[in-house]
Amino acid sequence: MLKIEKLKELGFFDLNNNEQIQFLKKYGFFNLSNQDRIKFLEITGLFYIDINDDPPNIPLTAENVDYLKKNPMNVKKNVIANSWKESFTNNALKSRNLVINEINGIENALCVETGAIVTLNHFNPFDTFAIERVFKDAGIKKRMHKVIREGNYTNFPGKFGLYFRHDNTLPLSQLPETMEIFEEALETILKKGDFIIVCPEQSMWLNYKQPKPFKYGAFKWATLNNVPVIPTFITMMDKGSIEGDEAVAQEYNINIGEPIYPDNTLLPRENICRMRDLDYSFCKETYERYYGVPVKYRTINHENIPNYVSSTPGFYDLIPKDDVLEDEDIDR
Repeated sequence: MLKIEKLKELGFFDLNNNEQIQFLKKYGFFNLSNQDRIKFLEITGLFYIDINDDPPNIPLTAENVDYLKKNPMNVKKNVIANSWKESFTNNALKSRNLVINEINGIENALCVETGAIVTLNHFNPFDTFAIERVFKDAGIKKRMHKVIREGNYTNFPGKFGLYFRHDNTLPLSQLPETMEIFEEALETILKKGDFIIVCPEQSMWLNYKQPKPFKYGAFKWATLNNVPVIPTFITMMDKGSIEGDEAVAQEYNINIGEPIYPDNTLLPRENICRMRDLDYSFCKETYERYYGVPVKYRTINHENIPNYVSSTPGFYDLIPKDDVLEDEDIDR
């Protein structure tokens, strides 16, 4: 792969997200192992980029989405998708491909009477299934919706495509007119008192145990709709495989923090940052308590680190103090 200075020289940091992914594909990023992809992205501070080699996002247009399932056919498909997810989760639990060891803090979700944003660290394509099952088994009757990436909605065929397009999923879009409808739908759902799962890290890094820096969307939606954020963080241990195997199944501990309510005495921008920082701090403290080591990113301090990353609480204390890693770990 390329050095940070070379990336800058080639205009990488001036590209949008989709263009950056295509750039990385051109230079062999997806020929690396999952762990080497994660290492490269962590070193360069590109926490928002997925490690999956997904096809380019097909833009989601307003006429091709039904967020509130007003179409009777979409209601039926939603039921089918939900049944598939329940069957998938049941089978995973029965076969112990999904193992939930501990549930800590479920009372923090049970006490929320309004709609809420539920945040989650994203390390597996189906990690939301664990949270949904834990909330359901605890007796929470609220419908659980999920914000998903645009490409998951527009690109996937077959049963996974059916799931991603239904089962109360709320796809993002690169088109402003679609995002207006998205935000109106979020407002309606939250007013009804339902929960919406959001992965504020945005990217999925397989079995990555640390919390990654959070983007602001989840906390903007909570602030503008005056609802709490319920922070969750899943800690993991390798299940019956060699330590370090990047694809090894994990046993989960579900950790649920106290709801973070908006502070209406603050300006919206201030409150968004406050809620984001409190959520990240809960996840960081949970990680450090469970694993017994501090959060430490391999990121190199450079001028093109995204603002949301560099503003993460204590970020510059979480990275190396010099650039020793650059030549060794980026220049390939």
